Amino acid sequence: MTDKLHLTLGIRYTDEEKEYQYENIFDASADESESWDNTSYRVVGRYDFSQSANVYLSYSTGFKSGVYNAYGLPTTGPVKPEEIEAWEFGAKARVAGITLTGAVFAYDYTDIQVQGQTFLPDGTWVVTLNNAAEAEIEGIELTASGALTDSLSFNVGYSGLPTAEYSDYSGAQVFVFNEMTGGTDSVVPFDATGSRIIRAPRHQFNAQLLYETLVADGNLRASVSYSYNDGFYWQPGDLTPEDSFELVNAKVSWTEPGDRYTFSVWGENLTDELYSVYTATTAAGIADAYAQPLQVGVGISARF
Repeated sequence: MTDKLHLTLGIRYTDEEKEYQYENIFDASADESESWDNTSYRVVGRYDFSQSANVYLSYSTGFKSGVYNAYGLPTTGPVKPEEIEAWEFGAKARVAGITLTGAVFAYDYTDIQVQGQTFLPDGTWVVTLNNAAEAEIEGIELTASGALTDSLSFNVGYSGLPTAEYSDYSGAQVFVFNEMTGGTDSVVPFDATGSRIIRAPRHQFNAQLLYETLVADGNLRASVSYSYNDGFYWQPGDLTPEDSFELVNAKVSWTEPGDRYTFSVWGENLTDELYSVYTATTAAGIADAYAQPLQVGVGISARF
């Protein structure tokens, strides 16, 4: 538009069809198909204050395909497509060799796809996707990175989601812990309206320092990283919480002058933090898959 003001426009049309065939010799079979179409848009306006600083505003819509629940048929139909409207306002700048970025954003979901459970006619349950009617997210992201000295560099980042909730989700499928039996009770439908979106921490932070220099004519790299997650929920309805956790990793490596062999010493989860990478809540109870505990090791790699 001008030397400083820029406008980007985009449009995308999607038309797709999915077929599903299901056959179980003991009880049922299905041969179904479904088609979906969508037109998505993107508009971005950017103003350059200089070659190293700008602000931008974007609006976009998005589409996530519908899908069949393979284990749920024929009792459950296909999951409807997920659609989103997204606004984002941000700024980028490079100051004294440091790159700074910041953005605030708002997402409005329709028919958001959420993992749940469905009971089959024989009484067994299977993990399936289902649609929450509506959800909304409002957040902020900040980053900074750059060189502190000729050998030392850094990067830090923060992500905040003060709002991340199901604004309309009266048909959720959840398992609720039963203190009497030590197991769980299935609640279907469960009204999760107003509850937090699953796996959506309010605050996340990460930082890394990287040191590089020449030692014995080879390249020495030493890094240490830290990350913080303030916790989230594994189920709609603010159920099955994951507590906050912190991770510290470190690595020192040296690459010999021929740039072929690299020798390293490393440590992961140095504070031996206990947290889950996946939690499944079932009729039998709550099953956690824990992350790797404290690990230290040495490594040798070669380039050919």
